[in-house]
Amino acid sequence: MKISQKLISGILGMATLSGTIGAISANQQLNIAKYLAEQEAEEVAGLLGYFVSHELESQKMRSP
Repeated sequence: MKISQKLISGILGMATLSGTIGAISANQQLNIAKYLAEQEAEEVAGLLGYFVSHELESQKMRSP
């Protein structure tokens, strides 16, 4: 095997490895972003539920 072929195969190997690692990293970032968005949505929904129930209770106290 010529040295030029070894160099080319080495460079192609590094490019393939780099692309694979990049794809795995992008997939993990997407999964983390989805998880964090879901957690934030649950927190906002909980706060909205708390404030709505608090408003309903205060309106019940005011009505005869």
